[in-house]
Amino acid sequence: MFATFFVPTPRSVFGPCRRSLASFFPDADAHILDHAVPLTARRGLLLVCLASCRQYNMSFTRLAVCNLLAGVCHMLPVLITDLEFDRSGYAILTNADCSSSRRQQPSQPGYSTFFKVLVTGLMYLGLSRLYTFSSDEDRWSKPTHLTSGTAWGTLDYLHPDAVVSPGNVHWSVGNGLLHCSLDMDMETCHISRTAIVTYSDTCNEPQLGVTATGTPLVLTVSRPGIELNICPRQDDNKSDDGAVAKARRFSPRIVKLKPPAKIKRRPNQIYLRLLGEKGGTMILKDSQRHIYVANVETGVMEEFELPDGFDGLNRSKVVLLEMDWLALFVSRLGKW
Repeated sequence: MFATFFVPTPRSVFGPCRRSLASFFPDADAHILDHAVPLTARRGLLLVCLASCRQYNMSFTRLAVCNLLAGVCHMLPVLITDLEFDRSGYAILTNADCSSSRRQQPSQPGYSTFFKVLVTGLMYLGLSRLYTFSSDEDRWSKPTHLTSGTAWGTLDYLHPDAVVSPGNVHWSVGNGLLHCSLDMDMETCHISRTAIVTYSDTCNEPQLGVTATGTPLVLTVSRPGIELNICPRQDDNKSDDGAVAKARRFSPRIVKLKPPAKIKRRPNQIYLRLLGEKGGTMILKDSQRHIYVANVETGVMEEFELPDGFDGLNRSKVVLLEMDWLALFVSRLGKW
């Protein structure tokens, strides 16, 4: 059995205690959210899977969008597909992300109630499809067929949560031979891929990120060691036909991570794994299962004491959520 919890980072206004997902939605049936699986989050919206089963080569998946700012949980219609749930990618977009391609809708103070959900992944036949759900239409779209095969074979979605940059959505995909960024234009749904090449065999699996100005990034952590490589994406050699673009030559910026004093005194080499990044904050895990919060720009690390029951934390179990505290407080004050 498992449960979804919000675990505040150090100095969070929520304090040090974890909070259940259901605690944000007092009007919802708490049991529905007990075992929700977090998939991706953006600007106070959290996409979760409530249930998924497979019958006769078809998947039946029930998703929900949890609006933490409004305190409302939107249950989406059941998505019936032949996608493999565990090998799919997900994204949730807000009004600000889609404003260039849609009319501005009236919003609540401090936030918008509009959202759009993207689900893409592999079918059992090896092809790829895209499904979309828009809150102002309240239904799933007809599937859009995407090109997914490459000269290196089929590429799996390595992490379900997407990275969003202005006008584009990015997923991390790959197989044993290749690691790519799968890039989708929000307006046209055009797909392109970029092979991610790192020049060292001593780096952990690359992670996708985005700068404060919206530039896509590739992040890697040295292995062993305490160096963070930050590689901004370039727009040359872009694939226009769905094939893998030429390997890009990144110009990495190296940030020296600054771990707490006690980790520096260890006699063995330091091995760190990047569990995720959002808004300039990273979550790292060392070989002794200690968790750290680190600043991307300064490299300063702070140990993060997790509650009991989180010893097995890994990349697939973490979805980072940024909270607009002012918008949250304004929305809650409006209900009192």
